[in-house]
Amino acid sequence: MPAPFPTSTSLVGRLAGDPRLQKSADGVVYVRVRVDVFPPRRRQADGTREKQPPVLVELVGFDDVAETLHHRFRFGDWFVASGRAKVRLDETQSFIAHRIGHDAVNADYTVRRTRKPPVRRRPDGGTGRVPIVAGRILPDGSRAAESA
Repeated sequence: MPAPFPTSTSLVGRLAGDPRLQKSADGVVYVRVRVDVFPPRRRQADGTREKQPPVLVELVGFDDVAETLHHRFRFGDWFVASGRAKVRLDETQSFIAHRIGHDAVNADYTVRRTRKPPVRRRPDGGTGRVPIVAGRILPDGSRAAESA
């Protein structure tokens, strides 16, 4: 049996405020912002699904995550974060993000890669750079038509 691969807890939600950089007394940069997390819809006896109210959670990021939140995110942005959940003694819930990015299902964006793309074999057998085209994936799993 292969060795298990590392996993982490994730959180998907929408920012309920603008992320603001703060600095602790020790000089650690962090962001603490409220986010709305939407539970799955509850199935009713008649087969319909009832929308649940959002759960308010505090999202916390340190160092690079804090910088990313502050510079690239704003109120209303959908995000996906990986990290760990934390419940305080006063029973408030927070999520400590180790990584964060925009939620591709709920946001349109352009990717600017910082590294050179790999050399791939062309369909005609030649070599050279082949553009990687990413289209929006629709809820039914199909891809949206791309215009050339």
